[in-house]
Amino acid sequence: MVGWRRVRSASQVIWLVAVLGFAARFAWRHADELAALDLAARWGTWALALALLLGAKILISLMVHASWRAAGADLGLIQAAYTYNMSQLPKYIPGGIWPYVSRVEMARARDLEMPRIWRGLALETAMLLGGAVALAALALDASSLLPALGIRAGGAWIGVVRVGALACLAAGLAVAAVRVPHRAALARAGLLSLGAWALLALSFLAVVQALAGGGAVSGEAAGVPPLTSVSLAGLFAFAWIVGFVAVFSPAGIGVREVILGVGLAGLGGPAVVAAIVVGHRLLYLVADALCALAAVVFLRPGHR
Repeated sequence: MVGWRRVRSASQVIWLVAVLGFAARFAWRHADELAALDLAARWGTWALALALLLGAKILISLMVHASWRAAGADLGLIQAAYTYNMSQLPKYIPGGIWPYVSRVEMARARDLEMPRIWRGLALETAMLLGGAVALAALALDASSLLPALGIRAGGAWIGVVRVGALACLAAGLAVAAVRVPHRAALARAGLLSLGAWALLALSFLAVVQALAGGGAVSGEAAGVPPLTSVSLAGLFAFAWIVGFVAVFSPAGIGVREVILGVGLAGLGGPAVVAAIVVGHRLLYLVADALCALAAVVFLRPGHR
């Protein structure tokens, strides 16, 4: 186990160095195009996207509480929100386990037994991932993404994968509903996850619409299949899923951006696409930092 952690940490360090190197090279080559975007003039869009991200974070905090309650390990709403938001910044550190280590330690401080803690963490993660899978399966326009990735798949196969993903998700929920002690909390967690993913997708869509423009978003200028608001939401969820399972990348850095960049190719040039995917990632980081700060100021145990 220790050997695996070291290999994973080393791979994440190497990956981050490679990502930073590519970003520096890209910024150097496209400096004039990036400067011409005048990103500061779109402060209203950035503020809206950040507000939507913060709203999603609130719903995720509520989802974490409902998930742990469903698993029979009720942290309490304030403690659940504090534990979740304080554990988000460490996810950017190579190693990939720090958010979970911090949550385990904070849960142990509440005198919860380790089996319950692991059940709470597992259900919380499953709920968040399940929301992303549901959104991607329902909304992703694979006909425009797969060819760009060099994957040739017919519509029938895409349909089979879509139905299979939803079937697996439904089966998992059915099994969980039988085994968890609080089914109402499980249903609440599922609805909160879907709501959070709707806000996350809307925040990404706001940035795309502002930077790429209506005509470019439709794909007409690039000669690619139309990218509707629904398909953009599915693209964002799919990119998050791939980044989540990419163990060599902390917080999916680089992986998520590559998927989004491929899906948005042709919507205004490399500089516009880079501004969209990197800008939204930075907003996500700001949202994590603001939520952690709010947790320290308003939710910290003993300071209420």
